[in-house]
Amino acid sequence: MHLVQALKNNQQFTPNEKRIAAYILSNPLATSQFNLTDLATKTYTSHSAIVRFTQKLGYEGFRDFRVALIAYAQQDRFKEEAVDANFPFVPEDSTSDIANKMASL
Repeated sequence: MHLVQALKNNQQFTPNEKRIAAYILSNPLATSQFNLTDLATKTYTSHSAIVRFTQKLGYEGFRDFRVALIAYAQQDRFKEEAVDANFPFVPEDSTSDIANKMASL
């Protein structure tokens, strides 16, 4: 099962696991750079809860999960989206968004 599909399919998750999954889905790029302690702090959970969560998703542990998350975050980061050549930027765009839009033009 694809990583994002597994995170969204949260019927069998505990409340802590739902919190972890929601945080990861809302911040995939930042979360891919976290270590176990960082993710536990951000989600107000324990190290063991995160390890059990990653094992429930089919990974051997947090490190294997993080490798898959990094791959997804990098793939999502360079996802092509249509850029209007007349109005390519909006005020909310970050520097990286502007650079990606310039590259796609």
